[in-house]
Amino acid sequence: SGLKETARRNMANAAYLHDGLLDIPGVRPFSGQAFFNEFTLRLPIPAQQAADKMRQHGILAGIPLSALAEGGDEHLLIIAVTEKRTRKELDGYIAAAREVLS
Repeated sequence: SGLKETARRNMANAAYLHDGLLDIPGVRPFSGQAFFNEFTLRLPIPAQQAADKMRQHGILAGIPLSALAEGGDEHLLIIAVTEKRTRKELDGYIAAAREVLS
């Protein structure tokens, strides 16, 4: 039952962050596929630039796809969310991303 609860919290946190980020103009899902606790978004600015700016807010935003694959789309950011993140932390991520991506 503990693993099930952890999995539910992972999924709920990821869905909450995903949906909150999609409310930011120019942010789009990379895929319409279902996900567990990791997802990829297409950003309106290069993902490395966004990650660097988010780091200035004390947030590790995710991994730019271009850092993993040579020739990868520079606007794709892979984001992972765990059960350890609080709603306040997720809201802080969304607020920082809104500022960085506007």
